[in-house]
Amino acid sequence: GTPRRHVVAVSPTLAADERTSAVPDALPLGRWHELRNTTPHHGPVRAGAVVWKRDVGRPVLEALETDGEHVWATVEGTVLAFRHDGVPVWDARVRAQGPVLATAHGPAVASTDGVVAILDATDGSPRRAWPSGGDVLGGPVAVADGFAWVTRAGTVVGASGWVVETGISAAGGGASDGERLFFGGREGSLVAVDPAGERWRASLPGPVIGHPVVNGSQVLCAYAAAAGHSGGISLHDTATGKEVWRWGAGFEPAAPPAWGAAVLVPDMGGVLRALDPADGSELWHTNGQTAYSTTPVATPLSVFAVEVTGRVSRLDPDDGGEVWITDLASAATGTPVVVGETLVVGLANGSIVGLGTPLETP
Repeated sequence: GTPRRHVVAVSPTLAADERTSAVPDALPLGRWHELRNTTPHHGPVRAGAVVWKRDVGRPVLEALETDGEHVWATVEGTVLAFRHDGVPVWDARVRAQGPVLATAHGPAVASTDGVVAILDATDGSPRRAWPSGGDVLGGPVAVADGFAWVTRAGTVVGASGWVVETGISAAGGGASDGERLFFGGREGSLVAVDPAGERWRASLPGPVIGHPVVNGSQVLCAYAAAAGHSGGISLHDTATGKEVWRWGAGFEPAAPPAWGAAVLVPDMGGVLRALDPADGSELWHTNGQTAYSTTPVATPLSVFAVEVTGRVSRLDPDDGGEVWITDLASAATGTPVVVGETLVVGLANGSIVGLGTPLETP
């Protein structure tokens, strides 16, 4: 197989000439969960067998990322790159924090050194870097013909040089409709920002959970329970912030929702609910054996849901019926991605596994 390359103790804080050499402003491809929490690839359909497994030695806690050819994982400061079939390509020890964003020039990732860098997709070496402006949450997202990110202090920084101070303690990373960046606050607010400044701010009943999710002209936000309120989901207009609907009663979201044909909400109580995007009414729900641990994955043919015990289910998107179940015997902690016909999952036991349909033999 192809030997994995190592980039050891790389500092993404590059000299001025290195910051601009051969890399124009990054054109984002967009993270699969950034805009819709869905993917056009159907993933494993007939079976969910483990077709490859790689031990990385440390828990995989961040969402995985793909450009359709590679899978990237951030593990304790190192960005790991694999081929779609699980073959290791490189690892870059760049003191990374948070998930990466697939761009046209390679994965973009924040670091504890106070920069956001683009890494070369072929070998993991840093190609360009920008000052982060603070402790980055959730990684960069595609916005305003480039990309931007949110700091813990609520500062939104664009790679092209724009900065917006909101004064909000951010609860998680951002999402984008291509023009605006949206993020939630710990005090219970949803904020829209673009290079010209803050566009609107909406009040929610409780602290935001993770990142919002955008679908065209609407943005979804999960919020936690607070005094006098259960947790829930609210849907807002991306241009004005006006609330379209709110759903929640005796409910606590476990992670940000996915947005496929329905809004898919994992509950800490072990229930996965599908809501009608038009009005928030429940279309169906299914009970897992334990609590769901990450955002589900939506495809045209399936919903893939993972539980804290490592139980992975393929569900029918029309009614939530279970099609197949695979038990990985370890908590699924890194939000999965679909690459072609493979579902790639990061586990707490330090493994990354690819689930698919084994090749049939005569």
